[in-house]
Amino acid sequence: PTRRSSDLSFCTTLFNPLDCKRRYHPDLLRAPVRTFPFREALRLAGVVAPKWLYNARSPRAVDRIVTRFDASVARSLGSDIDAVYCYEDGAEQTFLAARERGIRTIYELPIGYFREAREIFRPEVERDPTLKPFFEALREPEEKLRRKTAEVQLADEVIAASSFTKASITRHISPAPRISVLPYGCEVEQ
Repeated sequence: PTRRSSDLSFCTTLFNPLDCKRRYHPDLLRAPVRTFPFREALRLAGVVAPKWLYNARSPRAVDRIVTRFDASVARSLGSDIDAVYCYEDGAEQTFLAARERGIRTIYELPIGYFREAREIFRPEVERDPTLKPFFEALREPEEKLRRKTAEVQLADEVIAASSFTKASITRHISPAPRISVLPYGCEVEQ
């Protein structure tokens, strides 16, 4: 069945906290936004803590928040929706819950699939080890990589940002889900 826009919701950790424009989009002001703010607010408060005490900016701290957010969204899913649209690294639990309810799963992958990135980056870092800090994909924990693979495999459709991203999935996932390329861009007035 076709859904009205009033049946849709946008789930996020924080939306426009303290009138912050970095977590805000004007088109969402009239949309139903569901927030799960607690853990992300605590993490952001931790940003001011000394790094030796707690590094709230670390990729692992961010990843913990994203996986907990994913679990919260998964628990909140009703069976009255047609589809869920999730972003890379925060979709596995939501997709598992959606599959149990017969809900279509759509996954956005804005960059090349991680296995492809590793194949490209590893020789560069071997050639010049000073590059290693710039290639987070080479340092991600195995559990996160397992989740990334599961997310793509659980997707009914992947929205890829480029033909490179699409090819990186089809080279490493078999059978690959349906993949649509939606290139990044913007409208330019003539």
